[in-house]
Amino acid sequence: MFYDVSVVTTYHDKEQHVIADFGMYNESDYNGTDIIDYTLMQSTGLFDKNGKEIFEGDIVRYTWDMLSDQNATEKGKKVRISKVFWSDWRASWAVGRKFCNSDLFRYARNGNTVEIIGDVYQNPELLEETDDK
Repeated sequence: MFYDVSVVTTYHDKEQHVIADFGMYNESDYNGTDIIDYTLMQSTGLFDKNGKEIFEGDIVRYTWDMLSDQNATEKGKKVRISKVFWSDWRASWAVGRKFCNSDLFRYARNGNTVEIIGDVYQNPELLEETDDK
């Protein structure tokens, strides 16, 4: 009998991610391959304004109407760039800083204020001008 088994091992501190895929012909024989070059990203279940699924670790540009805000643009919208992360305190996906953040759902719910522009693994330079590293 042949069993197709996938094993995923991850560590929260992001030091090691291992994905192994192997087949077992019986309880003592197996063949397989370890795949170490993958980083797992958890889906938030939300989508950006282009219909792309938003994952933990994505870097997003988001806007909201703040006509009285001193940082508002000429169109009356404040623009921020942040990574997406899980906030234990909020018990939800968040954007902003670790101790000063907002629910991602607040901006993604109307479908036109959040846009994925990269992720922390391939585009960390996008966060260089922010405090969100």
